[in-house]
Amino acid sequence: MDQEIDFDSHEDLPVLPPHSSPFCWRCFVFMKKILQIQKSKSSIDTREKLISFLGLKKEKFEECFKVIPLLYELTPILKKNNAGYRKLSIPKQELRDIQRCVLDKIFTDIKLPSCVYGFSSGKSIVENAKYHSKNDYLLNLDIKDFFPSVHFERVRQIFKDLGFNDSVSEILCILTTYNHELPQGAPTSPLLASLALNNLDKRLMKLASLNHILYSRYFDDISFSGSKRILDIEETIKQIIRSENYRINSKRYLYGKGEAKEINGISISSGKLFLKNKMSLKYSIIKDDETVEIDGVKIKCLVIPGHTYGSASYLVNDQFLFTGDNLSIDKNGEVGLFPDFFNTDTKLQAGNLIRSSWTHFKF
Repeated sequence: MDQEIDFDSHEDLPVLPPHSSPFCWRCFVFMKKILQIQKSKSSIDTREKLISFLGLKKEKFEECFKVIPLLYELTPILKKNNAGYRKLSIPKQELRDIQRCVLDKIFTDIKLPSCVYGFSSGKSIVENAKYHSKNDYLLNLDIKDFFPSVHFERVRQIFKDLGFNDSVSEILCILTTYNHELPQGAPTSPLLASLALNNLDKRLMKLASLNHILYSRYFDDISFSGSKRILDIEETIKQIIRSENYRINSKRYLYGKGEAKEINGISISSGKLFLKNKMSLKYSIIKDDETVEIDGVKIKCLVIPGHTYGSASYLVNDQFLFTGDNLSIDKNGEVGLFPDFFNTDTKLQAGNLIRSSWTHFKF
């Protein structure tokens, strides 16, 4: 079994000179881990070996592969604040199953750099806000067209960097792109988009380290915080983003000392975290499968990952399930799971629902 790849781990590394910066460490560790991944994947050098590695049946794979462009459904969804529509390219079930295998088999041993939030436990939107909550200055920028900006060639290079040869990288790229770009709706797209930003992350991390400020990225939202030095390097930040062939949304928020600050909808003005409605985020943690009783009402917590790893639902008196963004109701009024592209861990979600003995849903 492949060992988890942690880009921030310093284990088993030769000693670098005492004056080496934290960024030098991260670069060295990243390159070492990439070499480990390449070695483990280089043996998968044919179409047949790839199919076997993914645990797929050859006949079904070939049937699907021939008609991939026809296996997407274009679905318009309303943008925030009713600012028009954006299109989701949602893969049909047979293709989504293959993409899920790619995600689970190929990327399961990759842990993203410490500056990246939103993809794993302990790296939530709240943790990202907390990271910047103590600083006087905050700059928030937004990458425009996050998924469409990642084109076929960039995705193919990701697979080549992981150790796959040209032909296998081409196959994987066809499986995970649509119209020569990442489809917003495929389960593989969020992680591939983030990996495509690796060089940008490295450059911005280096810039932040050299100027003694903090940098993080929550999907396509980029944040810097620290001293007034941010004012001096803002244009350099934008130049680096543009040089990586990404565009910046017109939205740009710069908060100075003493000003009310906000990051991803969370206020961090007082050094504490508050939602926009000023409701404090102070809380005591309730664990998965833990039951609490309030005024004679039993409430059981179930970790059921939806859009984020921390999503939870609550089973009240073993009868009513209160849930957020992790279940859906179809046209026949039946309750089921959201499609895979909405869920961070569909297997865990389904398993915990079954374990709860709440069976009023279908798969």
